[in-house]
Amino acid sequence: MPMENRGKLVLLLLSFFCVTFFYGCGKDADSKSQREGHIAVRIEEVTLASPGESDPGWEIRSQVLARQFDQGETVLVCAERNEEGSEICLYREGGEKEILVKDVSQEYRGPWYLGKNGTYYITVGKEVIILKDEEICRWETDAQVTDLCELKDGRVILLLEDKEKGMEIAELDPAAGTVIGWSGLKLDANPNQSISAGEDGLLLMDKDGVWKVKNPKIGEEGDGRECIMPFGTAYGPGFQVGDFRVLKDGTVDVLRKDGVLQHLELYAPEQVIVVRTWRGTQWLKHCVDQFNMENKEYYILLEEGQNGGMSETEFLERTAMEIATSKGADIILSDAVYSQVDELVRGGAFEDLVPYMEDSGIQEEDYFPVAFDTWRDGDKVYGVNALVLINGFWMDKEVLGEREANIHTMVEALSEYEGEERIFCEYWSGSMILKYFMLRSEDLWGMVDWDKGTCDFSGELFRNILWISQRYASDGTKGISPVAGWIYDLDNLYTYSAAMEALEGEGRVSVGFLFDDGGKAEVKDTSIVMGISSTSLNKEGAWKFIKYMLSEEVQELFFTDKFAFSGYPTNRKAFEQYAKMAIAEGAIVRRSDGISYRGGDGRKYKELGEEAYRALYDPTEERMTALRKQLEEVRAYPMYTMPLVNIIVEEAGAYFSGDKELDQVVKIIENRVQLYLDEHY
Repeated sequence: MPMENRGKLVLLLLSFFCVTFFYGCGKDADSKSQREGHIAVRIEEVTLASPGESDPGWEIRSQVLARQFDQGETVLVCAERNEEGSEICLYREGGEKEILVKDVSQEYRGPWYLGKNGTYYITVGKEVIILKDEEICRWETDAQVTDLCELKDGRVILLLEDKEKGMEIAELDPAAGTVIGWSGLKLDANPNQSISAGEDGLLLMDKDGVWKVKNPKIGEEGDGRECIMPFGTAYGPGFQVGDFRVLKDGTVDVLRKDGVLQHLELYAPEQVIVVRTWRGTQWLKHCVDQFNMENKEYYILLEEGQNGGMSETEFLERTAMEIATSKGADIILSDAVYSQVDELVRGGAFEDLVPYMEDSGIQEEDYFPVAFDTWRDGDKVYGVNALVLINGFWMDKEVLGEREANIHTMVEALSEYEGEERIFCEYWSGSMILKYFMLRSEDLWGMVDWDKGTCDFSGELFRNILWISQRYASDGTKGISPVAGWIYDLDNLYTYSAAMEALEGEGRVSVGFLFDDGGKAEVKDTSIVMGISSTSLNKEGAWKFIKYMLSEEVQELFFTDKFAFSGYPTNRKAFEQYAKMAIAEGAIVRRSDGISYRGGDGRKYKELGEEAYRALYDPTEERMTALRKQLEEVRAYPMYTMPLVNIIVEEAGAYFSGDKELDQVVKIIENRVQLYLDEHY
């Protein structure tokens, strides 16, 4: 439906929540202040060698216990097993190997820390084990020990996590075995924090930055820390920090547990491109890091709502508010606007990207259709999909019978079913069932005439949809069998097709989501759709980053070990490269960083056994062909149907609760939808 036929949308300004995003060492800031000199973090990184991990039988031979900075260099502590038994070994940068402990017991395989003068610390749950000259001391704390370090003056500092108190820093007195709390320091409850020994005291790293920590006395004002390096949203340490250090020039080295050494430094970027998302994937963050390292003209600053101290609902409403009032980020991802995309697009909030595509030589035929169709309106494209996840849907064959799945046959089957009590889908309310049946038709199954601007909900089909939505709604009672459910693609690229194969043996059939031309797989809402704000001051830079995300080389990065294969590339060549690699490797892949089970994890492998596991999950040519077909056909629901469906669902609630009769609710829905059409079309 062309934009010019829709009329002018009057955007309703949403309530503004008095909350802020947090940037850099706890300082509040808004998008405007970021553009005017926010200090970001530039990242360089290198992957360190891991001795022993590539040897035959490595998966049982070597276990990394610690990566740490020691005496100015990076060291690796491993538990190793050979023909003679088990031992704890230390590897230094030059590859030198030192045996620390021989004939070790299983309890020594917790996280290690190298102290001074041959002292070693092992943390196991709430216990700290101290080794030195064959002497073993054990001290029990009252909370989980998540990190440990030894300061230059010999004090042993613990980072503790308590279910009631949250995170706290404490000092261990090895002589007395007691724990001394640091009373003046207040930490976030988030366990994603680390401690390290600095030149003149303790250092703390959290999501906001690197801090120099004081040891305040009871009653002292302030929380006892001073910011050394603010992260903003440009860098997040993650859960994989093994150790970190602050160098004399003020830069920071972060040594991750996976062997990646990252070097961080502060700088004031000249042109900042702000990208807003609710929850950034590891692949997105990696792409941001790589772009920032490779590009000297623009700098990408990633805003993650989940790190901003607000709920997801508040974040979505604030994002819509800022866009409507010509503020906010340059690039908006789909999970930051969700169901409000249609209203924002029709209100002129997003740039049409077709001119940018034409200038850049990007051809739609080089991508699966979903790359440009997710936020398409006629011949205009308001968002591009760099990475897509797919949802499918199944239905019990006992209920559907031999019917071919479409809106009429599924409604008919559910209306006529007379078997035992069933629900439609686990935990689905009547409103969710109603949305499933109504959302994906371009004209709501003929009930809306967009050209004339009229609607008619008096037909039998709509009444039956309302009735089955009420009949099959779940009230949370367990033990009632569903007639339908999700097919997820969360495991790996090709397992969507494998999952459909498995359905046949369970008496189920794939029905997909109901579009006008039948059941299709649907774009999952966590896919990475990116649009450029029409009020952005850096549209050229914003497009440069989106173009970078669409490139074959960058999309191929997603299929490396660290990103766990959880998605589909929209670039056809990138998909073919992965398909070729996956077929060659098979279902069970042994790589330098561990075993990858393409169907999920090792538990399924152990449950089924190797032969059955391979039969179910091997990425064969046939399965790749089926997946390729899914990627050609996968759809997103029409943007402009959501406002109408929201009206329908809202008013249907009175019928589901028994407060109003069916005829009364149908009439109210028809009147409200007609009013919406009169105002907007």
